[in-house]
Amino acid sequence: MGSGVSYSLRGNKKSESTVKVTVASPKNAETQTEERPKALTILHFNDVYNVEPRQKHPVGGLSRFVTRIKQLREEALSRGEPEALVLFSGDAYNPSITSTTTHGKHMVQALNYIGIDVACYGNHDFDFGLDHLVDLAKQNNFPWLMSNVTYKKTGRALAEGERYKVLDIKGRRIGIIGLVEEEWLVTLATLSPEEVIFEDFCVCGHRMALELREKEKVELVVALTHMRVPNDEKLACEVPEIDVILGGHDHHYDVKPVGPHGTWVLKSGTDFRDITVLQLQFTDTPGAKPFVVAKAEHVEIGEGIAEDADVKPFVEECIEKVGAAMDNCVGKTDVDLDSRFACIRTKETNIGNFVADVMRKKLKTDLAFINSGTLRADSIIAAGILRMRDLVNLLPMLDEMCVLELSGLQVMKVLENSVSQYPRLEGRFVQVSGIKFTFDAAKPAGERIVVDSVLIDGKALEKEKKYTVATKDYLRSGKDGYDVFKEVVCLADGEQTGVLPNAVREHLEAVSGPIKDDTAAAGIKPEVEGRIVCLNPVE
Repeated sequence: MGSGVSYSLRGNKKSESTVKVTVASPKNAETQTEERPKALTILHFNDVYNVEPRQKHPVGGLSRFVTRIKQLREEALSRGEPEALVLFSGDAYNPSITSTTTHGKHMVQALNYIGIDVACYGNHDFDFGLDHLVDLAKQNNFPWLMSNVTYKKTGRALAEGERYKVLDIKGRRIGIIGLVEEEWLVTLATLSPEEVIFEDFCVCGHRMALELREKEKVELVVALTHMRVPNDEKLACEVPEIDVILGGHDHHYDVKPVGPHGTWVLKSGTDFRDITVLQLQFTDTPGAKPFVVAKAEHVEIGEGIAEDADVKPFVEECIEKVGAAMDNCVGKTDVDLDSRFACIRTKETNIGNFVADVMRKKLKTDLAFINSGTLRADSIIAAGILRMRDLVNLLPMLDEMCVLELSGLQVMKVLENSVSQYPRLEGRFVQVSGIKFTFDAAKPAGERIVVDSVLIDGKALEKEKKYTVATKDYLRSGKDGYDVFKEVVCLADGEQTGVLPNAVREHLEAVSGPIKDDTAAAGIKPEVEGRIVCLNPVE
């Protein structure tokens, strides 16, 4: 396992100067019972990308977020508690408008402003490469965890993460581990699954929780995770030795006890808009659960919160780096465009149809598949003028396209993989062009596509026929579970096809005509057309 030393709770928590060299033994802990805190507050957040505030409530933004974190810490102290713990469940270095410009470097300072105690890596933290992430993480003033993935090349935790962290809070020893799911490992464009050793998160969680209690004498085990809801809930049900699960990867807000053991599982929103305040009351009753949850509060970051005076100039500098070009008009939409994750990762949407159509028409192919994880806005883009920032929010990554040749049978494999994780909000769910199909959510994964429903250009799919397919070069390497793409012939790669955001921008400008004074003559009108039909949907 990793380091078991205890860190002081503020300051540069990765500096050796802050390590407590005297660690309370069980005996010492008993003699300090009267002095040990009776309560502890945890402040949790996850999946933060844009440091600037948005226009609608909750506005979010780093500067207001830092203000609220400081206020919540002060409130904990005013209750006679230790300073609240701040725990982060990953995804910060990408994707965002600013990260496209800085390769995530600005997020080092952004995260350091917050005073995080411990964090767990998320999948998008790896977007600019493993070595780049390691360099960024070294500059953070807090430790990153990675408990259940080992990098074969070094034999150490992936991205030089720590296996666990023990915090000694006036005699209360808290053990923290960081767990991730295998599903997102296969999505990493900069890392191959063959380069790592993955340990099942339940197996790892059980083993490490026992070791932390037996060897490190912790009384509370917290799991920071970057996994989808079903896996967090599986962990809660199967590993009672873990007391609290603080999750990331999903962007919705959901905090509740789960499973037969009543393990609290937290999903704390996204984008500096949300904080969960979890107040724990220690029981100190032998044989009983070590704590009860006295309060679980959802704190939204609204415009009524003052901006931190030190952080606000930093945010303004980030905005300036992106530049006024983000306000340039690139086109117009006559309808609202739905890119919400809850929709685009489970069903056909009009923006998914639009982007897939752009790819197919640009590359002149029979079909187009785009994994929904490409489309990142996670919002409804209102009808009206589309600006560069709308395009970059939707497509923040410079994804190269490609043209592949697939047989009808291979097309079926693509469709089966697309719907295999439904209703999880997995980015592998495809948006399509040139094809229609129906899937049955009640059937097991791998057997969900209704074979006779698959139509290509209005005609029944032929299993032996060859079809040209437009997709992303990212998927051609087998990411998101699309191993079938590794078997096929590539007719044109990124050098020949260009990048997806440019193709979408060119199409918008062609539809809108000459743009003058932030006005466009015509707009796009994509619709939901019944390209993807789900039988027995999960409501």
